[in-house]
Amino acid sequence: SDKHDDPHSPNMHGGGLLGMFKGLWHAHMGWIFNGDGPNIYRYITDLQKDGTLRVLSSLFPLWVLIGLLILWSGTAIVRETVSILLEGTPRDLDMSAMLRDVLGVHGVRGVHDLHVWSIGSEMHALSCHIAIADIPPSASEAILRSVKERLAVHFRIHHTTIQFEHENCETAHGCLIPVTLEEAHHRHEH
Repeated sequence: SDKHDDPHSPNMHGGGLLGMFKGLWHAHMGWIFNGDGPNIYRYITDLQKDGTLRVLSSLFPLWVLIGLLILWSGTAIVRETVSILLEGTPRDLDMSAMLRDVLGVHGVRGVHDLHVWSIGSEMHALSCHIAIADIPPSASEAILRSVKERLAVHFRIHHTTIQFEHENCETAHGCLIPVTLEEAHHRHEH
């Protein structure tokens, strides 16, 4: 309804692209903030009789604030969701400390091909290759239990896939470079 003094008319600001955008702003939000605008109560007399609508209308700044709070809090949720869906490395995880902790287990000679990712907001998974001496499987079971216990207690990582190796990483299974403390944050291809 493009009647004279209609507060929602998008055609009050001239022609051209700039006039169109000014009119679009004015029609949707600008008229609310324009102190010298038309008398809107002339157009909404039936709505002004409804007490509930008057109260809701008077709380407009509160609704804007609530909408902004929802937008602000939703941003963090969306960021975390995208990280989980893309199986990103948990932001609060200190990879260097974790690597030092695993290397501190008796019997661990080296760690490489280390990957940690989020499965859920509080659930992380890990896969890695661990170099150990050429020992019987019964002896390597104690090393595996110690590594898993440290990961669970210190880093809340309960889902692990750990492969033991008895060879030097430079020639085993296509791995080229073992992980050192400096490379803990670097990912390499296989």
